[in-house]
Amino acid sequence: MLLVSDDVFLGMELAVARAAQQLHRVSASGPSPLRDVSYPGAAAVLWRWVHATQDAAVWTFVRAYTGPVDHARVRSSLTMDDFYTLMTFARRCVLAALRNEDPGAAEAAFDALSAIDVERVDWRDVMVAASLASYAARRVGLGADEVLAGAVRRAEPQVAEILERAVTQDVDLAGDWGYREVRTADGPVLIESDGELAAEELLPVLLAAAEAVEDDGMYEVTNAGVADELPAAWLDDTPEIAGARARLRGCVEVHAEPPQVRFRDFLLVFLAEAERERDAEVIAEAAVQAVGPGTARLGIAVGRRCAVVIASSGVAGEPCVESPATLARFDPRIRGLLS
Repeated sequence: MLLVSDDVFLGMELAVARAAQQLHRVSASGPSPLRDVSYPGAAAVLWRWVHATQDAAVWTFVRAYTGPVDHARVRSSLTMDDFYTLMTFARRCVLAALRNEDPGAAEAAFDALSAIDVERVDWRDVMVAASLASYAARRVGLGADEVLAGAVRRAEPQVAEILERAVTQDVDLAGDWGYREVRTADGPVLIESDGELAAEELLPVLLAAAEAVEDDGMYEVTNAGVADELPAAWLDDTPEIAGARARLRGCVEVHAEPPQVRFRDFLLVFLAEAERERDAEVIAEAAVQAVGPGTARLGIAVGRRCAVVIASSGVAGEPCVESPATLARFDPRIRGLLS
């Protein structure tokens, strides 16, 4: 019997979408109005607000699309990349709506999603974006009837069904979609949350650690969120270490990459709250044990809190850009955050 993993299934969805895009090129109705618009990866994150000049061009397109135009023809002119540009814009509108308590931004998120052809994307990406938009809409007082009368009416049938379901059903942000809203000094953000570990007290530490990593100048943070565990893969999994890991009360993670060699090297920072001080010490001590040339690690313990910093090469046989000695530069800042 053939077992298909979630990762393989995800790859299949995207492969089908790319195949549909290749076939669509023959019948596309004309050049895409978004052909010169491309967001940087950092603009799609929800754990902080990043200014992006691309917003102006996408706003212009979305406003035009909501007018008296041939919606099917406009959708036909868009490419798969354009649809993901619209999804990035929608995610940014979600964050803008929460930060500014702006119903117009929430409505714009739905308007952008209504221009997507679901056959040429992974439909689950549309569902997640629509659910986030629905959460933001309810938070800022945008009524479902406004979405139903506007975006749903303009969308093609499958997307219309996704949007309608999103605005008419309850949204369990954490339970269904793996996000939690966090208030920061710069306004609300949405943090990814993989597990059930309590991590509220670590969330400010998480955001400060992400800032510390980027202040170093070598890395760009690509994700910051709540982890469901501190993975055994990065530590020697002796019974003592396994016990300390199992008793963790909370764990958060920062993922970063050097922009110049993205996907080749990466940096991980795990920040955890242990049940007792000895558990934090055990985890920190395990992190500093010698490893192969492709990985460097740093362990820090302060009271019941600990951090494990990992730098690794994503290419088998390639040396890591860091060493335990160079990673030590992160020690003072992270140690201060754990205090």
